[in-house]
Amino acid sequence: MTAHDPTALVAEWTAAMEGVPDGPWTHEPWHVSEGPPTVYVKDGWLLCAAPADDHARWIARCSPAGIAPLLALLAQQA
Repeated sequence: MTAHDPTALVAEWTAAMEGVPDGPWTHEPWHVSEGPPTVYVKDGWLLCAAPADDHARWIARCSPAGIAPLLALLAQQA
């Protein structure tokens, strides 16, 4: 796949999302007493601890619910 092949990109990302919980994915900001910023998925699962709040917010946006519409748009353009 090249960076200019939207069909392959859509297929790759769609396959990578299989089995990933839809969410909601939520960002919890950093608090010194609680540790680093985190991204939670529904049912209390911890997805990751991020090095900064802006990283955690970005990761939360990359849930299947956030990425699927973008992939659909790319597929229409391909």
